[in-house]
Amino acid sequence: DYTIDNGPTVRALIAPMAANNVQSTIQSLSSYPTRYYTSATGVQAAQWLRDSWIGYAAGRSDVRVFLWSHTWAQPSVVARIQGTQFPNEAIVIGGHLDSTTSSGNAPGADDNASGVASFTETFRAAMATGYRPARTVFFIAYAAEEVGLRGSQAIATAFQGPTMRYKVVGKLQFDMTNYKGSTVDVGILKDASYTNAAQNTFLQSLITAYAQDIVPGP
Repeated sequence: DYTIDNGPTVRALIAPMAANNVQSTIQSLSSYPTRYYTSATGVQAAQWLRDSWIGYAAGRSDVRVFLWSHTWAQPSVVARIQGTQFPNEAIVIGGHLDSTTSSGNAPGADDNASGVASFTETFRAAMATGYRPARTVFFIAYAAEEVGLRGSQAIATAFQGPTMRYKVVGKLQFDMTNYKGSTVDVGILKDASYTNAAQNTFLQSLITAYAQDIVPGP
């Protein structure tokens, strides 16, 4: 049910958000020479992000922050806020943590420290305002995206497996959010094979309703 009917909660979440916090997260993540999925600094960046999220979630027994181990060095980073009404339905908000190469510098400030920083600030605001969602919400910074979507694929496969008790009912991905490459502020991918048209329309409606100074893509 894509109805815009939760204005007070949304405005309460928007209020404490600050561009300086987004910039600080980008700077911290891009201070590592590379976040390549097999590199030591890629692992360190994941650990730093986990520790930051743990700090934001201090005192919240309904929130768990952890590293999701893979068969390569870099883990994905996960924060889970347990839902209050429909805990077995999940919303996933994510973006990739790794950068492109292990040779030379690959700080990846825009691709994709910026995407991770965007939803990190959302998570921070959710914790600061005491937000408790109806459905379980996952924030996930994926490892090993640049080498073939390996981290997200591993986690998506686990969600489809017999041991996971969550039905994913919505997914939002942030990638290169600090680069304005056109006249719009937010580009929305609408590939019919990989995105949901109703959710795309809802996202545009949310932007129009709550962030009138932002121009979404068509």
